[in-house]
This record gives sequence, C-alpha cells and structure tokens, in this order.
Amino acid sequence: MVAVAPDTRVIASSPFTPYAGLAWGEDAVSFQCHPEFQPAYAAALIEGRRGDRIPHDLADEALLSLEGANDRAVLTAWIRAYLLLTPPPVEADGSGI
Repeated sequence: MVAVAPDTRVIASSPFTPYAGLAWGEDAVSFQCHPEFQPAYAAALIEGRRGDRIPHDLADEALLSLEGANDRAVLTAWIRAYLLLTPPPVEADGSGI
C-alpha cells in the first residue's frame, strides 16, 4: 500500500510498514501484520529477496532481528483483545509483554 483513502486513519505504523493498521471510517479496521509467520519463514522471505529487492545491509539487520524473542503470541493476543474489545494481556498474567 502506498496511500490511504481520505476517510482512513493510520492507527499503527513502523518505518518498514507505514500503514500497518488502518481505521476505515467508523466501521472497519485492518492490520498488515503476519503473526502466523514463523521466524524461519520470515528468514527465507528475506533471503529470497536479498540483493534484488532488499539491500544486503538491510537484509542482515532484518535477519538479526529474528534472533530476538519471538513475539508472535504477544502480537496475536493484542489483536485478539482489540477485536474482542477486552483488556490487552499484561506481564503479570504471564503474557510475555
């Protein structure tokens, strides 16, 4: 995505994904994230695009980030809480946040 519709608000972003979360008017939200991706799959995607679509230094940085703690479960829990209108998980509950 390179632009958003006039009635769309950005509700989540990062330098890599400036439109990671969008609110469409008052009726819908969308997220561009993939908590289902395993780190090995993400690494394979990076390697497959290294030098062609992703500069080598950026690919190296991305691969290093995959060596950290895997936060897929945390991200999934936050999205689930948001969609169910429940409080997000907290560290005291063992969520890993």
